[in-house]
Formats: sequence, structure tokens, C-alpha cells
Amino acid sequence: MKRGKLASFWLFRLLAVVGLSALAGCMGLKNRISPKTVLANPAAERPVSSLAISEITGMPDKSAARLRAHLKAELASRGIALVNSPQKAAYSLKAFTSAASGAQGLTLVNIWEVLDKNGRRTHRFIGEETGPASPSDDPWDGVNSTMLNAVAVNLARDYKAWATGRAIPARAPLRKAPVRIAASKPLVTGSIPASRARRTVSVPPLSGAPGDGNQALANALKSALAKSGYKVLPTDRGAAYTISGEVYIGPPGDGKQDLAIDWKVTDANRRRLGVIKQRNRVRAFALNRQWGATASGAAKAAARHIVKLLR
Repeated sequence: MKRGKLASFWLFRLLAVVGLSALAGCMGLKNRISPKTVLANPAAERPVSSLAISEITGMPDKSAARLRAHLKAELASRGIALVNSPQKAAYSLKAFTSAASGAQGLTLVNIWEVLDKNGRRTHRFIGEETGPASPSDDPWDGVNSTMLNAVAVNLARDYKAWATGRAIPARAPLRKAPVRIAASKPLVTGSIPASRARRTVSVPPLSGAPGDGNQALANALKSALAKSGYKVLPTDRGAAYTISGEVYIGPPGDGKQDLAIDWKVTDANRRRLGVIKQRNRVRAFALNRQWGATASGAAKAAARHIVKLLR
């Protein structure tokens, strides 16, 4: 990954071991947003002639005000009024935004949740706009009126199409920059067997990851361990070691989400030998579908410490 693309991510930190239930509670996992989009057809229920913006998170107030002005004009040109109160509108929008600037330029990601009068999500729009790199360390300094107007034009167009029951125009898929992942030093919680000759492992699919993360992470770790000289077995039957993993994704906030991966290493007698912990904050919803290079990076970093633990 190029250095500039890391500007939008936090590097992993070394953390002390925390109870899994406590970690799940602090990350609000019970309120996890489903990656699936609910495709309702509001046109069949009521006329959609008004819309409100309930919240725009992650974006500075000045930029948010400019975006509202652009969106108001674009919606009006399509016969939809932007009103101030969600209670007075047929639907309201809640936005999560993030901006990242690097050598290749500036990227603005915006996720719009369409909420009904009861605050229930009925649809989601995801968009991405690009522009020249920011002139300062703050990527928002590079988000100009042209980019904000493009956000408004695309959102107004897509919302109108959805609200009237027409097909939404195809959009280019978001570029998912891989997350560079490091791992903490293994916490040794038991004695490691004296026999080192049995270099066989099993890696079942992980749990808790959205998209294809559970299988992608397992496959990536299998590949990394095979390259380190371990024989990977299809099940834990006959395996000297088993590496199981759990993934935790926190709720979105300021356009980002907390990501945690715990790799637990056990021997054939199911004694826990150690835990490899990884922590990061990633772009909101960036891992809801395919993990790709992110799974590979996480597994390679974890494998280095797993190999050290089993030596």
C-alpha cells in the first residue's frame, strides 16, 4: 500500500488482553448495522415530495452547510423539497462521511441511510467522489464546492429514481483500499508442547466478520502458514495446533468503524497457547463485502507471530 493511502487509517496498537464480553459491549456489537440493503418501494406507499437531513457525521460544519445548499437545489430541480424537520418529511437522510488524501489525490466517501418517520432504515446509498490532493494535512481542506456539488447531483438523482420506483443508474464500485494490519506480541497462556516436529495446523473459518471476511481470513492464514512450512489440514483431527479467530466490528461513527481480530492458538489437547490481537479503525462499511488484500495483510501479520509462538 502506498504511504499516502494510510492517511485515513490508524495503525494497530498493542493492547492488553480484555475479556471478550467486555470488548463486545464497549464496541456496541449488539447494534451492528446489517450490510444488506432493504429495497423498499416508497412510491407504492405514499408520494415522496419532501425529504430532510437528520445528521451528517464526519464532515466539518462548513462543508456540511455547503453540501446541504447544493442538495437543496438539486432536489428542488427534481420536484422534491428539502425541509428542516424529519417529522415534516416523508423520509430523512442520515449521512456518514470520510475524506482521505494521498499521492493519488483526494477521495470523499459518503454513505446515506434513508430513514422513515420511525427512524427505520429503508434504503442506503453509497457514493465516492475524487479530486486533487488536499493542500494541507487535513483532507477536508481539499473538499471543494465541485466535489460537494457532485455528491448532491448523484444523491438527488439516485434518490429520485428509488423514490419513484425506477431502477437506480449503475455506479462504479467503490475502491476498497486495503488496511495495513500489524499484530501484537502473542500472549502466552500455557505451556507449548515439547515436540516441535508435528508442524500440522487447522484453521476453521472465523466468526463475526461481515461480507466474505470469515472465510477470506481463514484462507489467507492457511496460505501464510503453508508458506512458513506448516501442513494445513482440512479439520482439527490429527492437527497439532488449531488457530481459531473471532472478528468484532463496531458501529459506524465519524465515517469509521472499530475493527478487532483475535487469533487463538490451541494444541491438540485444546490447551490455549496464546492469543494474537489486532486492532484498527477502518472506513465505515469498507469491509461489508469483499476483504481481499485486507484479509491477506491481516493474516500475514498474524502468521509471523503465530510461527514465533510455536517455535
